[in-house]
Amino acid sequence: MDIATVPGKGSKFTLRIPLTLALMDGMLVQVGETDTSCPCSIRECIRPRREDITVTMDGQEIVRVRDD
Repeated sequence: MDIATVPGKGSKFTLRIPLTLALMDGMLVQVGETDTSCPCSIRECIRPRREDITVTMDGQEIVRVRDD
């Protein structure tokens, strides 16, 4: 990873990955405005409804899936 910072302007992060990882299957995930890829060892993908999300007293978000 390379990080280039210009005070008052911002930072640029460059991530270089080995070709063997670049060729792996993955699932593209978007969180806010950020896109990332997760390896395809994913067993299940869900899109929680707002009513399934609870915020704990310390501000952490948890989601209920199949009553667990």
